[in-house]
Amino acid sequence: MSLRPVLDDASARVREVAISQYPRKTKDRQLMGYSIRDDRWRLTLWRDREDGTLVASELYDEEGDPDETVNLADRSEHSDVVRRLSTHIPPLVGAAPRRQ
Repeated sequence: MSLRPVLDDASARVREVAISQYPRKTKDRQLMGYSIRDDRWRLTLWRDREDGTLVASELYDEEGDPDETVNLADRSEHSDVVRRLSTHIPPLVGAAPRRQ
């Protein structure tokens, strides 16, 4: 995707969201975090790298809470935001094949 529109006009957009991915190791699990950021929200989904199961979610309102102090992911009034942003991540991205 060309970034030329942004070079010509800093207010131009080439995508609806920005996505980042980063690993995290816990005592007993290898996780992969996928963050999806739009103009207002940042959603991070933590998935087990072995089987792709969702381990944790974080949702922050970047306008109302720019320091990200309150995780809103489990609040029903924000379920539509979680659902909308989640559509940008395939369910098993980064999951290793299951060992038999």
